[in-house]
Amino acid sequence: MSYKTILNVCDETGSATPGYQLAVALAGRFDAHLELIACGLEPELTMYAYDGVDAGLIAEMGDRARGRADAIAASAEALLSATGLRSDVRRLVTSYDRLQARFGAYARYADLVVLDRPKSTDDTVAERLLEGALFDGDATVLLCPQTETPGPVPGDSVVIAWNGSAESLRAVRGAMPFLAQAQRVDIVLVDPEPDAELTGEDPGSLLALMLARQGLHVSVTPKPSSGRAPAEVVREHATDIGADLLVMGAYGHSRLREYLLGGATRDMLADMRLPVLMAH
Repeated sequence: MSYKTILNVCDETGSATPGYQLAVALAGRFDAHLELIACGLEPELTMYAYDGVDAGLIAEMGDRARGRADAIAASAEALLSATGLRSDVRRLVTSYDRLQARFGAYARYADLVVLDRPKSTDDTVAERLLEGALFDGDATVLLCPQTETPGPVPGDSVVIAWNGSAESLRAVRGAMPFLAQAQRVDIVLVDPEPDAELTGEDPGSLLALMLARQGLHVSVTPKPSSGRAPAEVVREHATDIGADLLVMGAYGHSRLREYLLGGATRDMLADMRLPVLMAH
């Protein structure tokens, strides 16, 4: 079991971001094909429908978007030429409103999508890419934290944030190539309660058994929240044991609810200290 197609998005400046560097390292580890997307954003035509803007100006804006995608692609090809990897660069010219769906169409055919974490809640393009991969592409997504120096390639010590949900199970299945190479896998449950339908009478034990049958070295760690957010508890535990990868389900609640009220996904995105593999 391995990742054979890894997808990444070129930075608009053409530089090697932490996410790009991680995608390159993982493509080397898994002997995978690395596919990069160079985005050029067009203006929304509806923005100008009633403003008297002529068709020529709109066409010129579209040409600029295509030119921008070409420039980003050229920078990406220059970066890739030094890696020796099997790779290609695809140009994606689309409007902001259609970016999520269009990127999701590419993500659907990747075994792993590697993205840089959104820099802030105002980084709406990065959030569109993330949501496109998760919701439109139904993809396994590895988010890379924003760091000045790249850390070790993740996967030696893995923490699974487990709550028995379908989303967390999809994340575990999507993480199997990492888990198969891990020296340590720790299943952490925050305030676990027996649930015959989700976690079983002994929370975490069924997942541990499933992974142990794959030959993995697995432990189960229940943790009390003590009034703290689950994401904070999981993050602290991962730091304490020196984990280099966190696996978790994404958006178990609706995106609107998490946006308004908060939730584990948004809490984790707000303070990422290690790569996080997610699936919805």
